[in-house]
Amino acid sequence: MLEYNPEDLKKQLGRAVKTDFELLERLRGDARSLKGGEAALHPYSSTTVSLVAADGGDNALIFDPFELLITRVADSYGEELFFDIVTPRDDLNRINARHFEENTALGRLMQDLEVKALWELSPMIPSPDTPPEKRPRSWVKDYRDLGEWAALYDFLIRHDFASDTLVVRDGFLRSKKFAGDYFPRMWDKIRDRLQDVQRKRHRKVYVLGVAKKSKVLQRYQLAFMLEGVLMNEGPRYLPIPPEIERSVYRWQEYAPDEGGGESESKKFVQGRLFLVKFSPNKYGPIYAVDVWQEHVNRGEVDRALGYLLRDAQEGFPQPYYPLCLQRAHEHAHLGQFEMKVMDSFMRDAIATRLPESLRDAPDALAFALEEWNERTSG
Repeated sequence: MLEYNPEDLKKQLGRAVKTDFELLERLRGDARSLKGGEAALHPYSSTTVSLVAADGGDNALIFDPFELLITRVADSYGEELFFDIVTPRDDLNRINARHFEENTALGRLMQDLEVKALWELSPMIPSPDTPPEKRPRSWVKDYRDLGEWAALYDFLIRHDFASDTLVVRDGFLRSKKFAGDYFPRMWDKIRDRLQDVQRKRHRKVYVLGVAKKSKVLQRYQLAFMLEGVLMNEGPRYLPIPPEIERSVYRWQEYAPDEGGGESESKKFVQGRLFLVKFSPNKYGPIYAVDVWQEHVNRGEVDRALGYLLRDAQEGFPQPYYPLCLQRAHEHAHLGQFEMKVMDSFMRDAIATRLPESLRDAPDALAFALEEWNERTSG
């Protein structure tokens, strides 16, 4: 364990704060300028559904020599919308062909965008010509993200909306995972479909994204408290100007373009950022919410966030956090029993490819590791 002198640490932290304290003063100035844009939030009732992707990262198999990435996307009603298992060395041609042959959500998205291959849809997916040892290992997580976007697209395009509905994505309505203009083209198709639903069925569908983390909120939260921003009693929301976002993000194109014209950000951003407090308590937590730009343009922000407030008021076990997201996480989560089943199936798959004299080895290793874990955890 490293040793340190508490007084030296205190002095070093004090010097760092003194050097950058003017930054906090600037942030407080920004906070004061935003305070007048706050608005009270009122609840509205609607059907609310959320889509969440979960992977097996926190539910590791007993042993996994292949670095499997298990992805499931589910909605808040428990319907599985996307499921796949891939490895960093997987056969990309096989993966790509399967989405078209099995007509998956990702396959339907590629068909609608007239894309023939995953590596054409996203620059993050390596070409099959790239040797496995030269591929970035992170491509499997980018593939998972594409699966989540495809599930959202498929739900909005093909779902039969029987009432006004709020659809909540777990994360911002932004992505740099798509090549060219495929991301805005996907949203153009969503807009056309939802306008058709409103015209023919007189149903309105709202789309929001709720992010677990926000660089803007992280940077400004102390300044907001010092200046009393979003500190009034009752639910409140605050629009964040694009220039504030651009001052925070590493990639400025990840923030919306303020002028509304053509810009690089149009390829990546479909939401406008709002900071929202669902709790009636003045010290309630603040969340980052992306409202689809279409709703902002139509003056529907208050209605869309009001639907989300009603859902958050019913939040359990986490109070004043959208219930639909909590339920979707429960359904998407890969539980202990499911992981044990998958582990058993994988051991069987390995054993069938081993010489007969070694086929008991996977089960023997699993038993030994389980026994060791039970002893050490006790």
